[in-house]
Amino acid sequence: MSEVSQWLDTCTKQHPKCHLAENTPLPSRVLEIDASPDHPLKLRLYRGAPDEMGRYICLSYCWGPKGSPVQLTKETLSQFQQDIAWDTLPLTFQHAALLTRQFGVRYLWIDSLCIVQNDSEDWREHCPRMAEIYHNAYITLAASAAPDPQAGLYSISDDEWARGKEIFSTSGGHPIRVFARAPMLDMNTRRDREPLFMRAWAYQERMLSHRILYFSQREMMWECNEQVACQCLHLQEQMSLKIAFSESANTRDFNLCWNEIVSEYSSRNLSHTADRLPALAGIAKRMHSLRANDTYIAGLWRSTLCQDLIWYDSRLRVHARPTWQAPHGPGRPSVMQSLSK
Repeated sequence: MSEVSQWLDTCTKQHPKCHLAENTPLPSRVLEIDASPDHPLKLRLYRGAPDEMGRYICLSYCWGPKGSPVQLTKETLSQFQQDIAWDTLPLTFQHAALLTRQFGVRYLWIDSLCIVQNDSEDWREHCPRMAEIYHNAYITLAASAAPDPQAGLYSISDDEWARGKEIFSTSGGHPIRVFARAPMLDMNTRRDREPLFMRAWAYQERMLSHRILYFSQREMMWECNEQVACQCLHLQEQMSLKIAFSESANTRDFNLCWNEIVSEYSSRNLSHTADRLPALAGIAKRMHSLRANDTYIAGLWRSTLCQDLIWYDSRLRVHARPTWQAPHGPGRPSVMQSLSK
């Protein structure tokens, strides 16, 4: 974890755009972790005061086809407030709790354990707050390679890729050793290959978090509002859209950034089609803070409405919503950048 400590230290001390107050508003429910490293980890559901402040970590993960084997329900609420049995937690949750304690943070937020899953009213109450929850998190842990909560944060690394291959050559008559390894994949390429990157909700979680630690198939990666880094030391050739998102203040950059966000978001999967606009609402709210005099209209902006309507998707579909609404259905829309086209 030495690289992670270095990334975090650089981010907290040298990145103005990543600045967070030492304590931020706590979500209405969080998991409280026994902070003592000398004792077995204990976990319980904690409900603080309405305006309580603190530091917490979020987990971003794939539910998988079966979901989490342990969930907060009306029936388990009372028990969870006393104790959550460690051996009932899936491996990803256990890893996240251990890391939270290792970071010296007291609270962890996991959606399936902090939102009552069989209470639609509780979901309606928390859904509008999801953006704020991730935005205020100290760090978001992203289980990007795990298809479900049982897989854990840490993937089995490809030793051939990690070690590389030793090739002997000569230079001026003297033998030298050269190490070759597989080409590095940038974040955009990995996005298409790892389960978490294809979740629409996870896309919002990524864009709104100040800093994210990805547990990829081959290595850990770091992304914040000012830096992208990885263990392979390979610098990203393209600027992270997350960085551009934090900088899109002028009109042209705002439009380009939003069009790319809609395109990226619409290419991702949702378990429930009714979530298509709610899962984008947090990003829209953040963008609206950059251009407060504009009006957000279901995936579009009033000031650029004509331009935003010029999008196309060659695939056939059943129209469940107006065709002019860019994030109206599955598929990745393309937006023309100039009316002259």
